[in-house]
Amino acid sequence: RSKTLPAMSTESAVFDSADALTRFEEIVQLLVAAGYFRARIQSLSAFDKVVGGLAWCITASNVDVDIAFHENATIGQKIKIGESIERALRKMKCRNPLQAHQIQGLDDAAIFPVVQWLVKQVYELRGEIAESMRRLTLSQLNEQAAIPHATRRAERRRDALHAARSVCSSYTPSRRFRPKAQLLGDAGAHAARVLLEFGVHALANAGKRTDASASATGDGTQAVPSQPAAAEADCTAAASPREAPAP
Repeated sequence: RSKTLPAMSTESAVFDSADALTRFEEIVQLLVAAGYFRARIQSLSAFDKVVGGLAWCITASNVDVDIAFHENATIGQKIKIGESIERALRKMKCRNPLQAHQIQGLDDAAIFPVVQWLVKQVYELRGEIAESMRRLTLSQLNEQAAIPHATRRAERRRDALHAARSVCSSYTPSRRFRPKAQLLGDAGAHAARVLLEFGVHALANAGKRTDASASATGDGTQAVPSQPAAAEADCTAAASPREAPAP
């Protein structure tokens, strides 16, 4: 009775060196890690595992190509499959060139970097799809429901804005004095009167100190009231606190 040889023995017969067999096993591990689990089936040939994995990676990379892959294909079908994979890789702008005869002959040294690049493309496409789905889910969630921490943040922001407006309104200038009549004078006196109307006494106090120092000189001359002091004497209490300053 004939016995079915294990898959490893068959694959060992296909590859003429231990390095080629090791590279083939690495290719199978990459394909399984990417999601092509048919590479685990022991009854499949090495060609069906590798070329089927290539066709699956190209299809999973969302490339508009048509690869008619068939397991247990004839020599002519294998050539057509290799040519279609070669055209697809050229369309995808693969950095590692791969010819149809290399695919048919299972040149693992040439196939391995291509499989690595295709698996990377599959992972990137999955990441893009996951990110787009996450954004779509968040947008629908924001329209239909409120996130608790976002609601609390909005409440704190609303309270902070109310407190900020209250503080700003407390420090707005309010008119306290109004001149009795239209007063004449230079620009300095006019500026002092405007400041006094809004309760700013710094210039007036500075003018008083200047007058006091001038009278203390003892030269026998009479001190002339400074412009800020005269402006303060010409102002009385204002009736309305928020009127515009007099020209």
